Amino acid sequence: MRVDGRRRNARPAHDLLRARIVGIATEIVREQGLAALSLAAVGRTAHLRPESLLRVVRDLDEVRLAVIANAQAELVELMEGAIGASRGREALQGMFESQRLYAQAQPGLYEAALLRLPRSGGGGDRRDALTALECATLEACGAPPAQVEQLAWCFRAAVHGAIGLEASDRLSRQRNIDENFAFLVRVLEAAARWAGDDRDRAPPLAAAEQWIAREA
Repeated sequence: MRVDGRRRNARPAHDLLRARIVGIATEIVREQGLAALSLAAVGRTAHLRPESLLRVVRDLDEVRLAVIANAQAELVELMEGAIGASRGREALQGMFESQRLYAQAQPGLYEAALLRLPRSGGGGDRRDALTALECATLEACGAPPAQVEQLAWCFRAAVHGAIGLEASDRLSRQRNIDENFAFLVRVLEAAARWAGDDRDRAPPLAAAEQWIAREA
């Protein structure tokens, strides 16, 4: 081992450079969206050649996954603050409303945050931060653990669809958007409770729709 400290400090320097690369990539996505992210774009901002970047990161996918993790961390922090100690419909309202606000304020990073990260942990069974929060909130509403990830995906899709419609229809129906969004939260909360009901057999779809409409 070198005694002058240079070899010992090589890893921290590598980690600092990687953090700088990921930070630059995150800002590119924040300002221009995920489609604008490339090693060339990062290199231009960092004043590094592509071959120099590839000594620090494996490939663009590694950078993209790190940006997704950063975006999820921002969104999860916002959601946790909105949820606080609330449960049930109020927790869902806080979670979905903060997702809506994040989409409006940070559309590029919002797009990245919705992408699910590969499972981590020893057995590959650890959920990413956003999915874990969604599942915990839905389970607190009565959603069954065996189906909670499927429900989280469906609910994320529903809220994302509503956010997209709001963005495209902002001028013509602004007065109804908040009311419609609040009604969507009530429907989704009722759907979570319906999915968690202990039944020997699930009722027909029409009966489920009637139940959710009544409970919402």
